Amino acid sequence: MTKRFLSYKGLLLLFGIYLVLLVGIKSEMINFYWEGIFKLALINIILVVSLNLATGLLGQLNLAHSAFMAIGAYTCVFITRNLFFPGFINFLFGLFLGGMAATIFAYLISAPAMKIPGNYLIIATIAANEIIKDLIINLNILGGSSGIHGINYYSNFSFVYLIMALIIIFIYVIKDSKYGRAIMCIPQNEMLAKSCGIDTFHSKLFVFSIAAFFAGVAGGLYAHEMTVIEPNMFDFSYSLELLAMVIIGGLGNIIGSIVSAFIFSVMPYVFNIGSELKVVIHVIMMIIVIIFMKKSLILDYKRFLVDAWNDMKKKVW
Repeated sequence: MTKRFLSYKGLLLLFGIYLVLLVGIKSEMINFYWEGIFKLALINIILVVSLNLATGLLGQLNLAHSAFMAIGAYTCVFITRNLFFPGFINFLFGLFLGGMAATIFAYLISAPAMKIPGNYLIIATIAANEIIKDLIINLNILGGSSGIHGINYYSNFSFVYLIMALIIIFIYVIKDSKYGRAIMCIPQNEMLAKSCGIDTFHSKLFVFSIAAFFAGVAGGLYAHEMTVIEPNMFDFSYSLELLAMVIIGGLGNIIGSIVSAFIFSVMPYVFNIGSELKVVIHVIMMIIVIIFMKKSLILDYKRFLVDAWNDMKKKVW
């Protein structure tokens, strides 16, 4: 069912990468600063592969992923601060409830929009992003515009990597199952999918809600890694950044999303790129992919370079 990735080779690759990074951290070859950057990259991988589940496989453009992340982050922090179970159990419970809160909100905004033909889901998700941000700013219980500080640190490297690996495996299971193949028929021809007996409305709703759940879990991990959250961390530009990573990695391509998310999460720290220049780079990469490449920058870079070299030879010689 999942021969391409969930074979023993794929699982060994996941485990091998984990061992290499863990040895580097334990031996202090990877210092605390870079460990934090790698954990942020792992969280971005969760966000990008889950967004690709809705946008790439299902064809539903979602511009509220950072809002779902914010719901998960604030819910998880609220749980870990107000329940009286042992700390890490609180954290696990908070991650689950944060994901569920994001799922409920995603259901509320997507169910009406998906019943109407057209691109109304895009408008709904843009509005949802701003509504969530304004609600957080105006609710004192959530810290208002100054956010919440002094959050307990629970997101250790091994736990974040485990959650990321489980989510990737789950998404591959969905993608390569009979249900996943039925879902991928919907963006190709929804009327034909309906005629084949596929419940397109509930299928779209299910996948969109699952993607929001994973975004909420990523938000909880992010909050307990940064130990401080503010509304501006989850603004609309972050949703656009995640969407750019999906497009650059390839719509529907999970491996491409993983590579794209990791590169564009680590690159700003390697080359000391500011936030404004980072946006410019994302836009340029998206334009290159949209205009010149059939699938993605990750998959088509060889073909792109060969074509560019051949065109240059024709012009010169």
